[in-house]
Amino acid sequence: MQDHLKHQVVKGAKWAFFSSIAVRAFQMLTTLVLAKLLVPGDFGLFTLVSIVTNAMAIFPEIGFARVLIYQQGDIRRTANTAFTLSLATGCVLAALLLVTAPALGRAFSAPAMTSPVRLMALSLVVSSAAYVPMALLDKELRFKRAAFSEVSGWLVYMSVSITLAALHFGVWSMVIGYTAMTCVCTIVTWAVSPWRPSFGFRLDELRVIADYGKHLVVGALASFIFLQIDKAAIGKWLGVTALGFYGIAFTVCSLPATNLTTVVNRVMFPTYSKLHDNMAAIRGVYLRTVKHLSSAAFLAVVAMIALPGPVIRAFYGPKWAPAIPIFTVLAFYGLVRAIGATSDVVFMATGNPVLVKRMRTIQLAIGASLVYPVAKTFGVVGVAVLFTCAHFIGTIYGLGRVQHILGIGKLEWLDTLRRPAIAAGITYLLSRLTVELAVKPPWAAAVLVFAVLTGSYAASVFLLDRGTFGELRAVLVRPKGVGTL
Repeated sequence: MQDHLKHQVVKGAKWAFFSSIAVRAFQMLTTLVLAKLLVPGDFGLFTLVSIVTNAMAIFPEIGFARVLIYQQGDIRRTANTAFTLSLATGCVLAALLLVTAPALGRAFSAPAMTSPVRLMALSLVVSSAAYVPMALLDKELRFKRAAFSEVSGWLVYMSVSITLAALHFGVWSMVIGYTAMTCVCTIVTWAVSPWRPSFGFRLDELRVIADYGKHLVVGALASFIFLQIDKAAIGKWLGVTALGFYGIAFTVCSLPATNLTTVVNRVMFPTYSKLHDNMAAIRGVYLRTVKHLSSAAFLAVVAMIALPGPVIRAFYGPKWAPAIPIFTVLAFYGLVRAIGATSDVVFMATGNPVLVKRMRTIQLAIGASLVYPVAKTFGVVGVAVLFTCAHFIGTIYGLGRVQHILGIGKLEWLDTLRRPAIAAGITYLLSRLTVELAVKPPWAAAVLVFAVLTGSYAASVFLLDRGTFGELRAVLVRPKGVGTL
C-alpha cells in the first residue's frame, strides 16, 4: 500500500473507531438505562417501528450513495444526480409511511405503532439529505469530520430519550429521541462537509448509479428483511414482551462484534476501491484486517455468553431473566456476522456487487422459509438458533467467493482464526469456573467475571500471538509527518 494512502487509512481508522466507540458507548448506556425505566413491551413496540422506517432508508442510502465511494476520478455530476434522487426518494417514502401507518399497525397486530411510525417517517426526509455528503466524506477518508456528526447525534439521542423515559413518556421517549438525533446528524454533516449540490439530474449518471446500485439495493433489502424478519415473527406470533427479551439481547450481542466490523468496512471500502487494480495489495490488507477483527470478535462472543447471567441477576432482577439463554445463542450470531461481513466491501470494491445480493438472498431464503414453524415449535430461542445457522451458511458462501477473488488458501484462513479461537476457549473455561464460585453479592460476581474474562483473554492472545500486539501498537502510534485531516 502506498505510504500516503496508508497514512490516510491509519488516521481515518483512528477517527472512525473513536466515533464508533463513542456512539456504541452512548447506545449501550442508553439501552441499559432505558431497560430500568421502561418495560419490555416499550422496547418491542419501538423495535417494530424501527423495522418499518429503517427498511425505507435503504433505497436512498445504499442505492444512491455507495456508488460514489466505488467510482474514481471526477464524480461531481454523479454526486449531484445521487443527491437529487436521494432527497426525492426520501420524500416519497415518508409520504407513503404517513398514509400506510394504520395498515402497518394492523399487519403487525400492534395498532399503537401508528403514531410513532408517522413521526419517524419525517426523519426519512431529513436523513436522505445527509447520505451523499456523508458518503463523500467517507470516500476521502475524512472520518474526523464525520465523527462530529455521529457523536453529536447520539449524544442528543441519549439525553432526550433518557429524560423523556424518566418523565414516563414510554415508547415515545425513544421515538422522539431518534427523530432529534436524525435532525442533529444531518445539520452537523452539512456543517462539516465542503461539498454543495447543484441539484442536477442526468440520465447517463442515473444509469451509472443504477447499474452498480441495483445489486446492492436488492442485497441490502434481503439483508434487512433477514435481520428483521426474526423480530417481526416474534412480535406477531409470540408477543411484544418476548420481542423485548429478544430485541435487547440482539442489540447488546451485536454491539461489540458487528459494529466493529461496520467501522472496519467503512474504512476498507474506500481503501480497497483505491487499490482495485492491485489484487495482491487488497489480499494482504484483507487478511491483516480479518486477523485483528477476529481477535475482538472472539472476545465478544465469550463476553456475551459469560456476562449476561451475572449482570442481569445483579442489576435487573427476574423480569429480564428469560433473556439470558437468548444471549448465549446470539453471541455466536454476532461472531458470524462480524467475520462474514468483511466479504461485502471486497465484493463492492472489486466490482462484484452481485455477490452481495447472492449471499444475502441465501440467508433470507433459509430464515424466511423456516421462521414460522420454528417460532411456533421452539419459541424465541429456536428463532435465535435458526437465524444463526442461516447467517453461517450465507457467510460460508461469501468467504468462499472472497477466497476465489483474492486467491486466499484454506490454510491461511485457519491460521488467521486459530489463535483467537484458542484464546476464546481458554477464557470461556476460566469465566465458567469463576461463575461457579457463587460470589456474593451478585454485583461483585459480575465484576469478578468481567475482570477474569478480559484479563485472561488479553493474556492468552498475547502469549499465543505476540505479533498481533506489535502490529496494533504500530497502528496506534501516530505516523510521523502526517498532518491533521
